Amino acid sequence: MNTQQSQTQSPAHILLAEDDEELRTLLHRQLKKDGHRVTELADGWALDRRLARTDEPRFDLVLSDVRMPGPSVFSTLERAWQLNADAPPVVLMSAFPDEAVQRRAREIGAAMFDKPFDPDDLRTCIGHMLERERQWRPKRQSAKLRVLVAEDDTELRRLVVGEMSNLGYDVEVAKDGFALLGRLADAELDLDPFALIVSDVRMPGVTGLSVLRGLRASDSPRFRTTPVLLMTAFGDDATRAEARRLGALLLDKPFQLEELRMWSRLLTGKSPKPPPRGDVAR
Repeated sequence: MNTQQSQTQSPAHILLAEDDEELRTLLHRQLKKDGHRVTELADGWALDRRLARTDEPRFDLVLSDVRMPGPSVFSTLERAWQLNADAPPVVLMSAFPDEAVQRRAREIGAAMFDKPFDPDDLRTCIGHMLERERQWRPKRQSAKLRVLVAEDDTELRRLVVGEMSNLGYDVEVAKDGFALLGRLADAELDLDPFALIVSDVRMPGVTGLSVLRGLRASDSPRFRTTPVLLMTAFGDDATRAEARRLGALLLDKPFQLEELRMWSRLLTGKSPKPPPRGDVAR
């Protein structure tokens, strides 16, 4: 995590639960370098006790290992949400990411990272989740958030638009890179900004990465911070590095639609609801 990147995030209070002392210390150091305040816990019992307390200030985010001594992290989170409906977003880490664990994480709307993971990927995810939480927390329960989907493949575009609509988003469509640029030019005058842009990387006209570079260099603050989820069948190292540098997340085609649901909810701060299983977008 470099210093230039860390300066782009606003400070938050993060609850870190990890029984591996070496990893816990490393994560604590990295989060503090980003300017965050960190409360550190070493097992599931401590996490359960801390989240059960309703007399303490709310954490902005919970970052937790899945397997620790003590109660199940999923049971702990469910109890905490029963006590407090305004629960913070959650990022989970696991060295044993079996299908049951992945499914439980998706059902509660948590981001899931398999150990070992790239610290920059974790940091990008945390940054997006915190930013979306700050922007949309006051109104996300009542507002219908706007999503712009750009994809030149007709069938995949239909699937993505359908999933976004099923999740309750107000979806607009761009069929290629030129249409995406045109809609974003019009969006500068919109009173209600897009909560998320979902875009293919390779499209006729202008690539998704080129559009993303333009957004991040824009004079408009809304475009510099709008979350972007890129989709590609050509996810080489250079593309991944550029997407990460620009603060976007990258989905490799073909991907499970559950992944699309999970990341869209996390990036927009939208309350989770359990998705159906097994469908694939190509």
